[in-house]
Amino acid sequence: MKINNKSSVFSLLPCMVLAACQTYGVPASAGYRGYWMDTINPNQGYYQPAWQPPMGQGVGMVGKASYYAQQYQGRPTASGEPYNMYDMTAAHRDLPFGTLLRVTNLQTGRFVIVRVNDRGPSKPGRIVDVSWAAALELGLVQHGSADVQVEIVR
Repeated sequence: MKINNKSSVFSLLPCMVLAACQTYGVPASAGYRGYWMDTINPNQGYYQPAWQPPMGQGVGMVGKASYYAQQYQGRPTASGEPYNMYDMTAAHRDLPFGTLLRVTNLQTGRFVIVRVNDRGPSKPGRIVDVSWAAALELGLVQHGSADVQVEIVR
């Protein structure tokens, strides 16, 4: 295509510059312990990342999580090993001991990998109890419980 008129080139120049500056979606960036799906908020007119929990290999269970800490320190767990509140461990009703779980706090997006070494939780409506160290990472210590997604990693 040959353009003979210089004014046509200069009239297209702003369009070409704007087209070059146009973003067609920002590539997904590594978010806080997960990944971010990029969205544009149509009401605000600016870029706002929306957090999506990472998907594990297992089917996700959603429910409440709580934690247990100092009062059980050193006591034997259902697996026979002594409870250590500084280890990344968890109690689950049905999963085999040694199962690794990814527990994601649905409010904050923070997640931890824990190993099942005990049975519980005993309170109805709870799907997992985590150790104090895991609760600290998840942000459960202040509130005592939170909505979580639990996925089997291995």
